[in-house]
Amino acid sequence: MTRPTLHAYLVRCAGLEFIAMASSAGMACIDAMELHGVHAATAAPITTVVLA
Repeated sequence: MTRPTLHAYLVRCAGLEFIAMASSAGMACIDAMELHGVHAATAAPITTVVLA
């Protein structure tokens, strides 16, 4: 069995913003909604890295 590739997503849920590692944006949203007990979440892929 192969493991899914994880990608970084910026998730907004319940007034919070955080980075989640998931196989897809949909899975990132589902995980966030389950974790925080809410009915809505958004996730966008993180495509750039800024090193300060």
